[in-house]
Amino acid sequence: MRPENFTEVYQGILPNLHSRVSAEYVQSHDSVVIDISTDGVNAFGFRCASKFWPILGCLADEGEPFIIGCYFGESKPEDLVLFLGDTCAEIADLKDNGVTVHGKTLPFSVGRLIMDAEARAFVKCIMHHNAFEGCEKCSVRGVRFLRRTVFLDQNAPLRTDDSFVNRATPGHHKELQSPLEVIGIGMVSQFCLDGLHLVYIGVFLRWLNFLLKERGPFTVDDETLEAMSGDFLAIKPYCPAEFNSRKPRQIKRQGNHFKAKELRRILLYDGLKIFKKKIGSKFV
Repeated sequence: MRPENFTEVYQGILPNLHSRVSAEYVQSHDSVVIDISTDGVNAFGFRCASKFWPILGCLADEGEPFIIGCYFGESKPEDLVLFLGDTCAEIADLKDNGVTVHGKTLPFSVGRLIMDAEARAFVKCIMHHNAFEGCEKCSVRGVRFLRRTVFLDQNAPLRTDDSFVNRATPGHHKELQSPLEVIGIGMVSQFCLDGLHLVYIGVFLRWLNFLLKERGPFTVDDETLEAMSGDFLAIKPYCPAEFNSRKPRQIKRQGNHFKAKELRRILLYDGLKIFKKKIGSKFV
């Protein structure tokens, strides 16, 4: 029975493939491979509790994404089987029967599952990345140090699809089995790790906060911080249209609330020049 606060629209994979797989694609490919992604999106603004959870597909390495299904509720779906049930059932059917397009039947498979850390933990039914056994690629167990979870073992055995299925490290898993696992998806090999959590709001944000907030010989002084902020504001009018949603702004010692897109821009573009100019190789 579906919850009252949960609405589903399921468009399906096959109708999208019929409209997107061209005759040229059939001639040049031996199979149909799609990548799949999902994530939660706030419905009507940043502080709104209601969320869309679309399931998106895309022909591997080409084409535009398409909507497989879209789900709406007051929060993320509580029932994973309900959320992924239709998609997994169709994937299993297409894997068994293939995709018939332009008079030719091609084998079907899922390539990569591309999600951020929160979504991966949800659909894989595993502990979150900051849990003691949260690492998705190896069986390292974290320890607490200075109020943080740290992972010290650099030679821990790697996780494999088989070790995942066999629950080699039970603390990595939640009680529910993911529907993706049931249909034979590689729960380690087919999931990509995301740069958003690992790099931008992971390593880089921690490095930036270290320079701004911690106290020591490495701390950026107030004069340098003001000069850096001035440089960021100076280039704001010249920021390309691709960065319209997150243009340069003043950097403060506290209360910056950087978003991932903003951190990506700083790390890969304007921040490279400004940090090198203002703080030099001593801190970079």
